[in-house]
Amino acid sequence: MQTSTVRGTVNNYAGVGVDAAYLTPPGAIIPNAATRSGSGDVVGWNFDISGPNVLAPNRTSVPLVLRTNSQNFAINTASVIDGATASVNGLGPAAGILPEPA
Repeated sequence: MQTSTVRGTVNNYAGVGVDAAYLTPPGAIIPNAATRSGSGDVVGWNFDISGPNVLAPNRTSVPLVLRTNSQNFAINTASVIDGATASVNGLGPAAGILPEPA
């Protein structure tokens, strides 16, 4: 039985301004919504569970983009969720300001 991805998320966005967007290459699957948790920490994208925008195995989503006002970045966690969760390292905002090169 083939399952579909329902949600993709990233964390460590609390206290950071975020504008969620995506790029649109032809044939890629588009999310139906972008959301943010009440604490602001988790930003996510929802995909349809039926119809043409199902992110099923061997399908590719559009590139998911978060524009922020952060001036420093660090490793965070990105997850894909559909009954089970698969997590990988991502890149997200970090506290502090990136120092000037010496």
